[in-house]
Amino acid sequence: MIRLRHACIAVLFAACSPVSDSSNVPDAAVDAPNTPLMIVSSAPNNNAKSASILNPVSVFVNKKLDPATVNATTVKLRYGYAEGWYGLYGTVSYDEASLKISFVPGQPLYTGVFFEVVLDGVKSADGSETLSNQRIRFSSIVNYQKRQTSFQATGKVSSWYEYMLDMNGRQTASMGHQSAGLDGIWFTMDDPKGCCKYTQAYDAEGRNTEYRYYGNMGPDGQPWTADDVLTSFQKYNYDATSGQMTTIDVFGGGPDGVLGTADDVITAYQSYSYDSNGYVTGYFYFTSAGPDGAWHTADDRGQPNQQWGDWIVDSYGNVTKYIYRTFGADGLPKTADDVINSVSEQMYDQYGYQTRSIYYNTAGADGMWNTADDVVGGYSKTDFDADHLPIRYWNYNATSVPPGIGPDNMWFTADDVPSYLSTNSFNELKLSTEQMGYQDKGPDGVFNTADDVASYRSTSEYESNGARVNYTGYNPGPDGKYKTADDTISYKSEYDLEH
Repeated sequence: MIRLRHACIAVLFAACSPVSDSSNVPDAAVDAPNTPLMIVSSAPNNNAKSASILNPVSVFVNKKLDPATVNATTVKLRYGYAEGWYGLYGTVSYDEASLKISFVPGQPLYTGVFFEVVLDGVKSADGSETLSNQRIRFSSIVNYQKRQTSFQATGKVSSWYEYMLDMNGRQTASMGHQSAGLDGIWFTMDDPKGCCKYTQAYDAEGRNTEYRYYGNMGPDGQPWTADDVLTSFQKYNYDATSGQMTTIDVFGGGPDGVLGTADDVITAYQSYSYDSNGYVTGYFYFTSAGPDGAWHTADDRGQPNQQWGDWIVDSYGNVTKYIYRTFGADGLPKTADDVINSVSEQMYDQYGYQTRSIYYNTAGADGMWNTADDVVGGYSKTDFDADHLPIRYWNYNATSVPPGIGPDNMWFTADDVPSYLSTNSFNELKLSTEQMGYQDKGPDGVFNTADDVASYRSTSEYESNGARVNYTGYNPGPDGKYKTADDTISYKSEYDLEH
């Protein structure tokens, strides 16, 4: 099993209405004329852990500022995965009385990731001093899944998975249980351990450093014992300065033929490219060390026809165009014999949230990609409510019956025919509480009407800091309809609330 990230990246943004500022950080001291302009405190604090996903970010300075220089260009909030940074949208304001800069996110923050406030270009009131490239970094509550239980249609447990967490609440291993054991009672010590397992390791920054998958039980025929057979082993490497992921190395067993021993050798790796803002712009997958025989050098080769990503991003890190190419015969990326095999475009509104994604499946009559005659294979779009919460996702597919392009044979017109609809409901904290999916328009043949037939339903519950408590999926019951009295639970995931 190969577990590589970013075979495709899709970033979906949620709410865009304000989050109230409940910061209780003491106001900063009023102007200190003999000291340089500086940040004196923040909420969350720099390097804070387990920050709430619902609160705004506050930064206190020691001098009055020029209000005109405190804006969305000079004050940015972004979140980071190991592969790079992605921008978040929100409202920036400045309170002169308390010398406080506030960034109110347009959505609850994501769990389990790093955030960075970047102040670059904020000036003192007289314009003589500037905060340049000042950064405050913190991480949000982790809130990983710790158990998932599956149920039969009768409501009885059919299996369950438990996830082991480290001291920081991050998943380090999984274990499946397919039987209640000799005592016939689920969730007890004698529930047999199922195959197969994975383990993960993290560094002090919470970044994943290793992934191991055990695909086979060893000679003893028992899972989760010392002789289990390691079948996939990957290491994640990071740049010491930027902290960005540089490669995911995939290992083979080496001369002894046993994976996970000292003589393991790299057999392939995935690398990433970034722009000057640290936003990821693509990836490459290499399967050969090239003529020099050394991995991670300029002559490394990919397999001919192996896909690699080449993306265009905006100033906030949003991908505006995904271009997927394949290596040509030379196995090198970004050379003349590379071939584009798919392209998609993303559109964003004035708040920076994705409104439409268009998928192109062929290059059109001129045989050239990224020209006006590229053939649309389908698209998706998002509807927002008055608070700019994404309440509906529509999908239109060229190959659906009837085809999504509609009778006029023109895309993006009023007669386009949706092939799938999903809906979201939100609570007062702007967190998604119910998700529904529809493939059947019902007798009236029109989506988003009362007779639509749901194909999927799930619900989420949260505690006061925005941490997810559980995530539940449902079966529609004998009547075949969701949200009626005979619905049963199909699965339920429970989450860690301590980190």
